[in-house]
Amino acid sequence: MMRVQRIGARLILAVGLVAGLGLAAVMLAYGARQEASILRQNELAMRRVTLSTVEGLTAIMLRGYAEVAHGFVARLNTVDGVIDFRILRPDGREAFIDNQTVDAVNRQLNEDRFPRHPLVRVAPLAVAADDPALAQLRTTGQAAFSYIVQEDGSRSVRLLEPIPNVRACRECHRAQDPLRGIVLLQSSLSAVGADVRRTWAIALSLALAGILGIGLMVWLIADHTVVKPLARLTDALAAARRGRLDIRVGAAGSKEIDAMAASFNRMAGHLQLLYANLSDERGALSTIIRSSGDGIVLANASGVIVSANAAALTLLGRSEPEVLGQQLATLIGNPDWMRHRLSGKGGSTEIDHRDRRLLVDAWEMGNDKGERRGAAITLRDVTEVRRLHAELAAMAATDALTGLFNRRHFDASLSEHHALWRRYRIPLSLLLLDVDHFKQFNDLHGHECGDRVLRAIGAALRQLDDPTAIACRYGGEEMAVILPGRESKAAMALAETIRTMIEKLAVDNLRVTVSIGVASCPPLEPGDLLTVVRQADAALYNAKERGRNRVEPAIANAERPSATT
Repeated sequence: MMRVQRIGARLILAVGLVAGLGLAAVMLAYGARQEASILRQNELAMRRVTLSTVEGLTAIMLRGYAEVAHGFVARLNTVDGVIDFRILRPDGREAFIDNQTVDAVNRQLNEDRFPRHPLVRVAPLAVAADDPALAQLRTTGQAAFSYIVQEDGSRSVRLLEPIPNVRACRECHRAQDPLRGIVLLQSSLSAVGADVRRTWAIALSLALAGILGIGLMVWLIADHTVVKPLARLTDALAAARRGRLDIRVGAAGSKEIDAMAASFNRMAGHLQLLYANLSDERGALSTIIRSSGDGIVLANASGVIVSANAAALTLLGRSEPEVLGQQLATLIGNPDWMRHRLSGKGGSTEIDHRDRRLLVDAWEMGNDKGERRGAAITLRDVTEVRRLHAELAAMAATDALTGLFNRRHFDASLSEHHALWRRYRIPLSLLLLDVDHFKQFNDLHGHECGDRVLRAIGAALRQLDDPTAIACRYGGEEMAVILPGRESKAAMALAETIRTMIEKLAVDNLRVTVSIGVASCPPLEPGDLLTVVRQADAALYNAKERGRNRVEPAIANAERPSATT
């Protein structure tokens, strides 16, 4: 008797068991296929009967012999193996035993062509209304089989065959009804069962004989040619599994086993070299991750965080015990948000976290088979970068002397809001301001005094209590204020407020005043952007001509003849 404790006995048992199971599986598949084939043949035979019945009934009905239809079907119940053979209406009730169909046909024909049945009774329900097979037939219009276990334990098969409402039948039956009726045929599976049992007996006999034969062959051959050499190879594998990658297997005298031993020796040498390189790479990677200035968080295939470097912990404001072991999807914000990014659909995203601006990048890691092996996210602090970008953008749009927006920003803003006026009729007003007698500030008191005047006016305009006003330095001593959404009356009022506010300024004990021209849409209808500026400039010129330190509205088609300071 074999000793299962020996590796040889285990190998023989394993080979015999695997071979036996394989053969048994083949025989089981064969038996199942044969059983399915027998049942299929039985179903085809039943369908031939029901289809013949449908054709016979159609012929009988078309010839006007409806009264013999019930007797025609009743005779089929005498066939051996038939349990039930009836014609049903589409609702599952038995046909030809009440007057429902006769009455419906006579109504369809508008005449009493067919006589009523002398006995008035309610047709029984042969198939339940919620029967799955009946529901399938009504839905698909195809025949439906049901396998039934009788009360005595025997099995039977029931076929519901549709009787379609073909064109020839639509004179008597409504054209919109897809079915005229159903043929019900239920037959015993006793004869089929005998064939199935005979098939299984043959399959099991063949499987048992095959298992015994394979077991005997394995017993006779394996011990001398495979088991003992494999035992030595198995011992070497066990040693390698324990970490002894330096072990090697000698020749055994068998060509096949020697080839396996040579393969093992090559594999062991390759693994020894690979393990050494992997250890070096792992150490280098760990050093890179630990010393990286970017936060790096790693998770396993289940999404559980297994590693987080110091930079990540600092940016997240958490300790290592608080991070390790939790789900990566819940680390930052909404889990669905993070899963969307891990799927590769979200891309890099900036978020606000703990008063910092972080650039978050997330991805899943997989192998060549598409299997998920882990996931990772990187965190980069871009707070200072975004602040510098904002400062540079502000500097690019700001006049250094006055602190107002510069000419480039003025041109872009006015173009944008003029387009809104042209398209959506959103009101727009433009104020052009010019410092009165500015040349005298420079000539009599020096350019530094002129600069201080411009800075004072810029500071005053920046303090306007109107968040929609866009104050800009237009050029030289001229300032501009764009007023989106302001019509003429409101723009004139704000211009007067500005004029009064500047009039109160005193720079180096010198009085400062401005003249202001106001162009508004409506009432003006400038066709292009330059026309708006020319109309405001003409109004400014008019204010200068009328005594300075005043506000003048633009007049349509007005042009400034010359420059005046």
